[in-house]
Amino acid sequence: MSILTLKDVFFSYGKTPAIQNLSLAVEAGEWVTIVGPNGSGKSTLTKLIIGLLAAKSGEIRVNDLTLSESTVQKIREKIGIIFQNPDNQFVGVTVKDDIAFGLENLSVPYPEMIERIDTYAKAVGMDEYLEKEPSQLSGGQKQRVAIAGTLAMHPDIIIFDEATSMLDPEGRHAMMAIMEDLKRQGKTILSITHDLREALRCDRVVVMHEGTILKSGEPSVILRDEALLKQARLTLLEPFKYMNELSSQKRLTDQWEAILWESALTL
Repeated sequence: MSILTLKDVFFSYGKTPAIQNLSLAVEAGEWVTIVGPNGSGKSTLTKLIIGLLAAKSGEIRVNDLTLSESTVQKIREKIGIIFQNPDNQFVGVTVKDDIAFGLENLSVPYPEMIERIDTYAKAVGMDEYLEKEPSQLSGGQKQRVAIAGTLAMHPDIIIFDEATSMLDPEGRHAMMAIMEDLKRQGKTILSITHDLREALRCDRVVVMHEGTILKSGEPSVILRDEALLKQARLTLLEPFKYMNELSSQKRLTDQWEAILWESALTL
């Protein structure tokens, strides 16, 4: 069952098309990663889904709700989003205040609010930092707080919009581990990125270029398609270059494929 559906969505900034008759369906519990270079329309797509921009034509549905002026608030309650810059997301004086912010806006009863704060701070490994101020946290820790605040609001869909682009390698690997854990819990994840390393663990990769979808499919297929990635102005990961070369020479064994795939996961 599709939890998110976009049908023939079109949007332009003035006369310049940014999203061109795009259609996409995301199933409940699926982890979809949308990849593309800067200017491919990824961030515009995110803004359209959460109603920060209004499509010129087409339809966006979340569960049984069609996005419109009258439903936008209800749809935003169903979608949690983690943005690129963690400093722009932190709105509380402390970690505890920040996680509580969205819950207060939803008028969640205080005892339930405290329970959710404790539960989700622990889920992302930030339960010992609840009284800490933003200045005392690293970028990765701030992102963890943003995730805790999002999870506490019980969204149907979680969007990671370039959420690792400002993190160091350790922070990026930690963020990917959190996404994997959310996937195991059955959460629906939409990850927006230009970094192909972040598409290795998902269920489906969607390649965007100039506001359109070039192709979508399993990571093991899409991330090895050098011609496709070149068309999208993306660079094939080094382990897959070796994999394709061995395959062309008919020397790619199951063992080598497993070794090269594992090396890509550790990049």
